[in-house]
Amino acid sequence: MRRGRLADVKGSLELLRRARTRAPHDIQIVEQLSRALVAHGELGAAVAEVRAALEDARVAREHRLPLQLLRARLESARGDHRAAVAVLDEAFALSPDAATPALIGELEAWRRDAAAANAVADIREATLRLADLARAAGDTKQARRLLGELVARGAADADTVRLAWELAEVDGDTDNAFSAAQHYMRLAEGEAQIAAAGQLVELATRIGKTPQAAEAIEAALAAHPDQIALIDLLAPLYEAAGELGKLAGLLLDQANRNADEAQRFEQLRRAGAFAIQAQDASLAIMALNEALVMRSTDEDAALLLSDAYVLTGAYDEATSLITPLIAARKGKASPALASMYVRLAHIAGLANDRAGQLAALGHALDADKKNGELAAEVADRAEEAGDDELSLKALRLIVAHASPGPIGMPEAFLRQARIAARRGETERAVMFARRAAQDARKGDPIQLEARAFLEAQDAPPSRPPPVPKSRR
Repeated sequence: MRRGRLADVKGSLELLRRARTRAPHDIQIVEQLSRALVAHGELGAAVAEVRAALEDARVAREHRLPLQLLRARLESARGDHRAAVAVLDEAFALSPDAATPALIGELEAWRRDAAAANAVADIREATLRLADLARAAGDTKQARRLLGELVARGAADADTVRLAWELAEVDGDTDNAFSAAQHYMRLAEGEAQIAAAGQLVELATRIGKTPQAAEAIEAALAAHPDQIALIDLLAPLYEAAGELGKLAGLLLDQANRNADEAQRFEQLRRAGAFAIQAQDASLAIMALNEALVMRSTDEDAALLLSDAYVLTGAYDEATSLITPLIAARKGKASPALASMYVRLAHIAGLANDRAGQLAALGHALDADKKNGELAAEVADRAEEAGDDELSLKALRLIVAHASPGPIGMPEAFLRQARIAARRGETERAVMFARRAAQDARKGDPIQLEARAFLEAQDAPPSRPPPVPKSRR
């Protein structure tokens, strides 16, 4: 009455303050007092009254939402939109439906004020919150528009760009998703950058933009040369594009700028390996020689350097790198030792040293007798060279160990039959041929060849004894 009919604002304020003292938990009195204070021009005091009521733990839960909405209006009225947003976030937790319209309005107002003041952090925070609300409402288009404004303004941090990337992919907008992914690569660091690079490669592969993905990863590697894992992602891209030489050069450059010895060695070793694949012997020799200066006993680097010398035709240098590694194993049989002998055999073959090639293959076979692939190669090379003893040795091992490989047991028997026939050992030849015919699948070319071989030797293939007829 005092405020309305008598226009006694001061008197009404006095009465409401007394009422507030006597009934501190009465929300209606708080609301009336705050309005009276606003009418009297005491906006700050009105905010303080509502804040005090909200801070009172004895205020009932159902009264908190209207008080929060009231305080937000008061904060907004005095131009503190950030404070209004903070209060409305609390209201949102109680009732999203009731708080959302006011929250969106205050976020927009806060964003406008921040833009006018060029307060980048506030612009980002308000915009991201609006984007979250748009996403929650299923409005991906609006969320993307808001994030796009941030990116265009230069106010987007890594998390913002990452969100823009994800939303573009959700919308099926692969071109903008790829652009956002490239942008994110420039902003991200550490494991996040490596993970993003992997996802960028996957996306680029799907949409045919692997060269652009390679450029983005190159830029990231140039900025963070310690991120060796990025090179693993570049390798298949360069390989697909036939640019392993470029990768080797990149690794060598990174190694030359790397102060960490362990990382530098690994970069040099890998540079050499990729250069060999690219047939760039000069780069490979340069990188691998540097690697061996650092670790003179590293077996892998020495073998790679040997391969590099092979590319240049320097067979003596290639051999000299392998023989000490073989000597260090002291004849102890192993697949690794066999592999070294196979390398020696390959080098000897390139040097037209047929005797050395066969000798190395024989040693390789002794070191890994159950290796069907190796035994098949030895059998082939030995037969080509006319070394029946070595060929028989390999074929017998295939039969003895039933080793899986290019030569199956029936073929091993048939080839032993041919060798025996050349030697004039007819009985042995027939025995091996019969075994080949028995073991081969019906109709298999090996079975047909074995039968033809037996016919040529005037020896019929063995047949199972007839089954006696039953007596009546």
